[in-house]
Amino acid sequence: MQFPDTYFEDEVREGFFISSMLKRAWAAQLQVLEDVDFVCRKHHIAYFADWGTLLGAVRRQGYIPWDDDLDICMKREDYNRFLAIAEEELPKGYYLHNIHTDVYYSEMFTRVLNSTKIDFTKEFLEKFHGCPYGMGIDIFVMDYIALSPEEEAAQWEKLNVLMETVSQMDGKEIGRIELSEKIFQIEKTFHICVDRVKPLRRQLLLLCEDIVSGSAPQKAKELTTIQHWVKNNKYKLPKAWYQEYVRMPFENITIPIPSSYEDVLYKKFEENILQVKEGGFRHYAFYRKQQKALMHKGGNPYVYVLKEGELYENIGCQEPVLKNEARELLETLEGLHRNIRLKGKNKDKILSLLTQCQGTAIQLASLVETVKGVGDLTASELENYCEFIYEIYQNILHNQCVFADKHITTLDWKLKQIEVAAKKEIIRFEVLFLPYKASQWDAIESIWRMAVEDARCEVSVIPIPYFYKSPDGSTGKMQYEADQFPEYVPIIKFDTYDFTGRYPDVIYIQNPYDEYNAALTVHSFFYSVNLKKFTDHLIYIPPFVVDEAATENRRAVENLRDCCAVPGVVHADKVIVQSESVRQVYIDILTEFAGEKTRQIWMEKIVCMGLSKRDKAGFG
Repeated sequence: MQFPDTYFEDEVREGFFISSMLKRAWAAQLQVLEDVDFVCRKHHIAYFADWGTLLGAVRRQGYIPWDDDLDICMKREDYNRFLAIAEEELPKGYYLHNIHTDVYYSEMFTRVLNSTKIDFTKEFLEKFHGCPYGMGIDIFVMDYIALSPEEEAAQWEKLNVLMETVSQMDGKEIGRIELSEKIFQIEKTFHICVDRVKPLRRQLLLLCEDIVSGSAPQKAKELTTIQHWVKNNKYKLPKAWYQEYVRMPFENITIPIPSSYEDVLYKKFEENILQVKEGGFRHYAFYRKQQKALMHKGGNPYVYVLKEGELYENIGCQEPVLKNEARELLETLEGLHRNIRLKGKNKDKILSLLTQCQGTAIQLASLVETVKGVGDLTASELENYCEFIYEIYQNILHNQCVFADKHITTLDWKLKQIEVAAKKEIIRFEVLFLPYKASQWDAIESIWRMAVEDARCEVSVIPIPYFYKSPDGSTGKMQYEADQFPEYVPIIKFDTYDFTGRYPDVIYIQNPYDEYNAALTVHSFFYSVNLKKFTDHLIYIPPFVVDEAATENRRAVENLRDCCAVPGVVHADKVIVQSESVRQVYIDILTEFAGEKTRQIWMEKIVCMGLSKRDKAGFG
């Protein structure tokens, strides 16, 4: 199975933020589904997309962002056939997790896993698209409901007793004596003998399978899944809905769905089919559990961890070399001019001061020449200044004239021209924008426009290079999108700008991850921790907009952790978010990430300026 590099990039889907690592987890699940699909096609085993997967296939031909897994279903006869051949037919390393393979398992469906452990081997990462976690799909089994109302009621009652007992055991809601009495009652009612030595849970769940297996498929008219039917005895689907299927696109594959998919969806989700923003039985449980396990085990290469004291480091402490030195040299020239006025007709003193003026001007010219892309006008004015000094110096030296008021007036005027040029080219307030993807430019374009319209600002836009990551984390060919930005945006090539010399007053960034992104990385020079050295104000603006309503959704908030607790947010002096509700989510997530004592830091750092991404206006 092949995915384009762009597939693994972060995205906002239906208002939910989806991280690059979650996209890799999705890809791993799709790989498992493709392998299951191959086995089913080979052995003519029918299956259908189910629950959130079915909804996603119909609604957007892919994952719905609040669904955390892939769900399929099979009728009992197909399910049994699949289990009989799966171990032999599925790729090496796959594992079937169900009541037959795990005595502690208490679900009535099978989970097909590609691994039972976290695996960073190159072979595994290549096969499962850079996801080291054990990922899989759920196979729900659809059983037949007894035809007569009396038999159906008896069937449901038996299942309810058994499933309730299992639930109480799992939740530790039942004591040993009470459980013993309940098992005795089950033996009496069902006319069976329960082995007290063997695991009770498995025996009860296997008994559930026996109960539903007694219904004749040919006579039955309705299907159900045990775990859903027990909770809701109205959850029954006509068998006719699952007689035929159609294949529908899902991400980059196709999957079979019931031909009567509209009826199925309305039965499962009722009137919430278009509004539902929850799904599944877990909260990214398997994915998040392994993510945390890897952290406890010694570090997760995909997750940023705050180092002790890092939040309080004054990283941006480097002096703005060119600006400060230029100011100092100009102040020196002004002082020399004042002294020249005071010396009057003292020839030797005047010549000495003129020599110092020329030396200072040459020093400033040399400084300007070291910085790429600035100072052309300043250098020209310095050259004129030095030529005038040389001319009057020679005239005074050879007694052709004495230093007169007109000379200092002209010298002052030429120094003023140098200062004007320097303020325009070197000393002025400089704002630097560092986008990396042309498609995200609209998120900061309005701020760029405001900066350009401000006569006090020197504005530069430098698209920076980035690299897609291969499944093993290594970087590929450099991507550079400078030629894809709007023609009206002046572009500076990233390797022609002197960060040390120019020291921009403000730098805006759009990539906050540094190396902690599973899809791509910008060039390491442009990591936030490094950029902080070259400016007094590093500002991060997220290049995406999430659904405001999603800030009330637990899954959406959980997803936002992957873009909040990142280096760029920690190192930035300000983070500008889209709204007050999103600001509060950032503050809460970052406080949990760094500790309650840091809440005030985030309250000051995370700001909302009423920004929203809309059309070409971007944030503004």
